[in-house]
Amino acid sequence: MNAVIELQTQRPVALELYKDFKELGRFMLRYSGSSIAAGVVTETPQVSSTLFSYKKENSLGLR
Repeated sequence: MNAVIELQTQRPVALELYKDFKELGRFMLRYSGSSIAAGVVTETPQVSSTLFSYKKENSLGLR
């Protein structure tokens, strides 16, 4: 069975495209100690570095 899905996480997750970096291009979803899905990253959204810097600073309590 195959599916194309979009995931949204509560925290940043280190991912890369599978074609570029196989080790960071795989993922597994787990629930209550069981693996419920696994797959490869085929596309990632473009995130501006300014937005990431701002969120990172705020998570550390900086302004």
